[in-house]
Amino acid sequence: MTDEKKKNKKKNEKKKNEKKKKEKKEKPISKQKTTVKKEEPKKQNPPKKAVKPKPEKKEAPLKEAQTGVFKTKTFEEAIKSAREASKKRKFNQTWDLIVNLKNINLKKEVENRFNLDHLLPEGRGEGLKVAVIADSLASKAGKCADLVVRKQEIPSISKDKKKLKNIAESYDFFYAEATLMIDVAKNFGAILGPRGKMAKPIPPNVDVEPFVKRAKRLTKLKLSEIPVVYVAIGKEDMADEKIAKNVESVYGVITEKMPKGKENIKSVYLKLTMGKPIRVI
Repeated sequence: MTDEKKKNKKKNEKKKNEKKKKEKKEKPISKQKTTVKKEEPKKQNPPKKAVKPKPEKKEAPLKEAQTGVFKTKTFEEAIKSAREASKKRKFNQTWDLIVNLKNINLKKEVENRFNLDHLLPEGRGEGLKVAVIADSLASKAGKCADLVVRKQEIPSISKDKKKLKNIAESYDFFYAEATLMIDVAKNFGAILGPRGKMAKPIPPNVDVEPFVKRAKRLTKLKLSEIPVVYVAIGKEDMADEKIAKNVESVYGVITEKMPKGKENIKSVYLKLTMGKPIRVI
């Protein structure tokens, strides 16, 4: 074999080898099998059931054994119920009206407080006691007042605190002759003032009897920091109609004094001294 043939043969072998190498490189890469996850259908929430509104809870009627309080509608019904719920006592009980207030801040809203005497249309009945502290009017006062304290007795009573407290508790209203008001305030003010019984002045040279009669028809309406008005409106032996008129009169004054009128009234109770309270409102 000639040299040229050998060279040609080598060249051909090289070419073959190069082709093989190229074929190896150019072989297609086997496709990777890709697994596609099937999407699971989303679970649909069941439709929400329509929620029925809860029925409002009705207040159970108040029971005597639990609370001793009854509900009623009118003042006349309350008076009758109060008489039936109260046992007979050996003394003439007092009718009391209790008015509870709401939506009012008496600690801040001082202008809504009050302390006044109210003239009851039917009076407060028998049993009210009026004391008169007098000098020149002592003889006139002696004919109509339940107690007369003369000018010269003021110092001795002032020193006897026990006696002064007993007088303050035993008598409902106090009057004093105008010329004695300074002495009365100085000697009796510390005891009478906190009880809301500070003496009111009587002008000189007048008839004392009209003042005493008027005092026996008065009742005290007082509202301080606590939102409750507690009022004496009559005696047990008074007719129901008269008590009802007194209740209406007092209730009317209280609602007029409130900034929002009847909207400030939370509840109203009526009772005898030793009886169970009857709810009117």
